Amino acid sequence: MENNKSRPLEVLIFFLFFFGTGFGQPLVDFIATGGVTIREPHNMYLTIFARSGFVGFILFMIINIKLIYLWFETYHYLKDQKKSPHYQLLIFSGIYFIFIYVMGLTDSTLSNNYYSIIFYILWGVTISINHIYTKK
Repeated sequence: MENNKSRPLEVLIFFLFFFGTGFGQPLVDFIATGGVTIREPHNMYLTIFARSGFVGFILFMIINIKLIYLWFETYHYLKDQKKSPHYQLLIFSGIYFIFIYVMGLTDSTLSNNYYSIIFYILWGVTISINHIYTKK
């Protein structure tokens, strides 16, 4: 009989691993000084994994790896045009992307609007520049 009682728990753990807990609820049960509830771990990658599960995390990684590849492809086309505004914007965006990806190890950077808005706008600009030079 005990085996039947643990079955729903196993299904829940399986579901949470693959599909995550979703958004809106705190991921950790921790109250900081002053009664402030800490809602998520200080790691962007753990937060994405916990909120969207294994499936969402893999999709996030695939999309970002493809975007990084696109950035390098665009750099390849522009590396001889160092005075071009497109080249300068591409270098600026590359530095910003590195900043976000590294800072994501110690903070949930893409959960903050003041980082994520600039991050996604710069990816849009990078994709546009890539489209101009590769004619895809």
